[in-house]
Amino acid sequence: MTGEGAVGAGHAPGLWPVPGDGVLARYGSLILLSSLDDGQFVDVLLDTLEQLAAAGGDGRRFADAVADVIENAAEPAGDDPSVLAFGATGAGLAVTVSGGAWAEVTTAHGTARVQATHPGMLTRSVLRWPATAVRGGLRADDNGSASTDRFSRLDAGTVRAGGLLFVAAGAAVAAPAAPAAGAGRPSLAKQAPEGGAAVGGPEARVIGAAEEAAEELADEDRAEEQLTSEELAEELAADELAGPAQEAAPGEAMVPEAEPAPVRHEPTAAWIPPSDVEQQAPAGAAGPPGATEQWSPPWAADEQPVGGSDNVTALPEAGSGYEGEPFEAVQLSGAGQGGVEVPARGPLPLARDVPAGTSSYVSQGPIIQGVYCKNGHFDDPEALFCAICGISMNQQTLVPRPGERPPLGVLLLDDGSVFQLDSEYVVGREPSLDASVAAGRARPLRVADDSGIVSRVHARVQLDGWRVTVTDLGSANGTRVRLPAQGGEQQLAPQVPVVLATGSQVDLGGRSFRYESHRGR
Repeated sequence: MTGEGAVGAGHAPGLWPVPGDGVLARYGSLILLSSLDDGQFVDVLLDTLEQLAAAGGDGRRFADAVADVIENAAEPAGDDPSVLAFGATGAGLAVTVSGGAWAEVTTAHGTARVQATHPGMLTRSVLRWPATAVRGGLRADDNGSASTDRFSRLDAGTVRAGGLLFVAAGAAVAAPAAPAAGAGRPSLAKQAPEGGAAVGGPEARVIGAAEEAAEELADEDRAEEQLTSEELAEELAADELAGPAQEAAPGEAMVPEAEPAPVRHEPTAAWIPPSDVEQQAPAGAAGPPGATEQWSPPWAADEQPVGGSDNVTALPEAGSGYEGEPFEAVQLSGAGQGGVEVPARGPLPLARDVPAGTSSYVSQGPIIQGVYCKNGHFDDPEALFCAICGISMNQQTLVPRPGERPPLGVLLLDDGSVFQLDSEYVVGREPSLDASVAAGRARPLRVADDSGIVSRVHARVQLDGWRVTVTDLGSANGTRVRLPAQGGEQQLAPQVPVVLATGSQVDLGGRSFRYESHRGR
């Protein structure tokens, strides 16, 4: 329950995820919430959801299909996976729950909790009344008190979540009452012109305004029909001559319009030398209220820029008596007092001058043990040549020291995309579902695969010291690796990392990528 009244009372309509370590997906009116105990099982559920949604299946077909997937799954090591699936069917709702999942469904008759009360039990329910709200979770001991984020409404797709709140449209928030006449914005009835047909309601006001506009257009058409072509030409010529004169103020000379000049921001007292201002300011010029004596407008006292003094003026023409000032940087702190002395700062020490066991690096990246070449570049202890300058690492005695790990190479996808290996990656069709990506410990590397061979969370590329490893994350079709020193492919065992060498090819089924490194390993 939400605390006051029924589930979803006072909440905005839509599907709202509750943070957690499960998966929440929505396609149309079909909604799925599942735990992530088995990535391959979740892939099958998500594929079932997509296929039924594309085929136009309703909630009953979806709930039955999810129940079939759960029943046909391999025997679990413990309890059944926690799954909640529901969707609209006719005027009601079909629901399937298993494991520790539960759902609180609210209708016009109240709120009921649907739950599998025994390990290994699967429950299917069909409600014949329209549901106004559904709250659900993945753990039986969860009372649904976790709050939702008002900026995280899920309209379609897949996200990480441990629960959900679904509120049907029009069931949560009542329409606001219309403001009283005269309150806030003025009433349209008061703004209607006199002579209208009626001003009592909005339809009458619209009709009256439309009729008046139609009459004006008809009068203009009749007036234009009475003019001959010669009279029309004379009238247009007179309008072109009289137009500027009507806009100019009486007594002012007419100035022909020129092409718009580039906009120039006028100098301010913050960076104009006072001596230059005194030479430029005309006698008797007065600045705006509150200005200091160092500020003076670029125009004379009897002149005003077009549009008022508050607008930015155009660049003056040549010979106008005002020359633009070049930009000069000034020291804001202690201006006019000779400046502030800044103590000299020496360069950072070279790596060869840093004592063993210390580091001159200031970085938030991972700090690992490595060696420095003769030129001070941080390298792999097993490298024969420096990865930066190429010098032989046998030029001096190598002493392990801590330092910031550089990128260990790149991943080259089969479509030409390149990803720098300065962090771990999770590869798949929906890599953001992995917990390490959600926690920020790894980056998602999403690969598109219309065939569905690549799993949503397929493999992980991990950085272990100076080594690069790949691990299959229990994908449905497996991962194969071809190492440069081997002739054939190697099938990876789930959750067992394999070290990659430069030039290793990783096959995900429908897609592949290659690991390359300039370090030669």
